[in-house]
Amino acid sequence: MAKYNRRIRENPSESYTEKADGALGGKMKIARIVDGYACPSTVGPNVFINVLSTELARRGHQCIIYSTITGNEAPADGEINGYVVKNYRPLLRLWSFPLSLKLIIDVLRARPDVIHVHGYRSFHSELALWLRILRRMPYVLSPHGSLLGYKYLASTRLGRILHILYDMLTLKLALRHAACITVTSRQEADEALQMGMPGNKIRIMPHAENLVDITMPPISTQPAHKVITVGRVDPQLNWDTLIEAFALVLKHIPDAELIIVGPASFGHAHIAFKRDYQQKLLALCRQLNISDRVRFTGPLFGEQLSRAYRSAGIFAYVAPYTNYGRTHIEAAAHGKPIVSTPAGIVPDLVGNNEGGFLVAPYDIGGIARAMVNLLSNTTLYRAKQKAILERVRKFLDVKRMVDEYERLYHEVTSSNAGI
Repeated sequence: MAKYNRRIRENPSESYTEKADGALGGKMKIARIVDGYACPSTVGPNVFINVLSTELARRGHQCIIYSTITGNEAPADGEINGYVVKNYRPLLRLWSFPLSLKLIIDVLRARPDVIHVHGYRSFHSELALWLRILRRMPYVLSPHGSLLGYKYLASTRLGRILHILYDMLTLKLALRHAACITVTSRQEADEALQMGMPGNKIRIMPHAENLVDITMPPISTQPAHKVITVGRVDPQLNWDTLIEAFALVLKHIPDAELIIVGPASFGHAHIAFKRDYQQKLLALCRQLNISDRVRFTGPLFGEQLSRAYRSAGIFAYVAPYTNYGRTHIEAAAHGKPIVSTPAGIVPDLVGNNEGGFLVAPYDIGGIARAMVNLLSNTTLYRAKQKAILERVRKFLDVKRMVDEYERLYHEVTSSNAGI
């Protein structure tokens, strides 16, 4: 099997030079093409896009975001944190194709040095492909879970079939013509390889979370008997398995509490089994006689979310698939050892069970044992907490992330022929 680049090359090309502040010489015009950009945002790729665009603008690069509108109300165009956002109401939206002729014209007129398209199997990735073919504009593609995530996240069999047909009809040309495919984890790199992409086009470049309001906590003397999990209340996240495992935890630690933070629906209210999922979880709690030990808070943000993390002893997450793992990083930054499935960036964050325990998604007994071990063994807990606080640092290093992308953009514009 082909190998992928684990990280960006240590010695950048001599065609550009390092500056004292870490920025690279040569200012660029960088165009981002994305669906539904919103700032401020607390979830999804928009957080990453905002942090990266803000820091690149501070280094003197011209950053423009071309965003198709997903809702009925059109946000105003304007400047945010030094970069420009242009919004476009699509003429027609078919599946993930919000067609906008004006967006195409504006990108052509802007003539950016490099395009960074966010997402695959979309109008945006196909537009980047044709701009490359017709105008030789180089582009970088960040899938954000859109490669093989549909195998786990598509709600229906028809949805999965449509993804397969798309790849067959388009020959995956939007991936093949990208100068580089940037992914956040080894899992996503493996997905790109399975899609047939050459390993030398794949770069693992973890996002860095700009969690400026978080102060790294001291090592705890005693773990709180609280388990926190954060995410939308959706069957794809496998909360019923976590609740059943937590019922076993209570047999050993009767005063333990499970805190589930997240919205009851996340744009899926039209799908009945998703809409009713929280009610099914509440019924499961009643059946297990643990309703008084499980609390659904709804969505929390900012200081409220930070307080919830601080009040907990450990973080648990048992979904079989996640593309990234931002909530894991938030929990780790609050010093919480992690019990999680090995999805997304989790293996890099937790290591070989150094910062917590990796568990199988449906192993109720194994999940329960991991939680009991952490909550009942202070020495073990302190060791895991110390390790997770060390391991999370690279995921909070915004300068590292911006340096890597700045180098990548320079490589792409210098060669303009792929990497």
